[in-house]
Amino acid sequence: MLAAAAMLAAGVPMPVILLTAVFINLRFVMYSASLRVHFGHLPAWMRALLGCVLADNPYAVSIARFTEHPEKPGKLEFYV
Repeated sequence: MLAAAAMLAAGVPMPVILLTAVFINLRFVMYSASLRVHFGHLPAWMRALLGCVLADNPYAVSIARFTEHPEKPGKLEFYV
């Protein structure tokens, strides 16, 4: 959203700002898709809550651990 604010201040047309924001935030769709392997068994309401805390750094640390130790228990606790 910082990019959108800077573009808005610079007078960039709104369709370009919206398209930029969509592409920047598509990374969260990719993050969620890769975490589904680990959290897909959880109820939908819990997965929705996990989406609320999805950010770059926690995702990177969690997916690295899940990849190195796929069978290790406690994934939900580690992620949260």
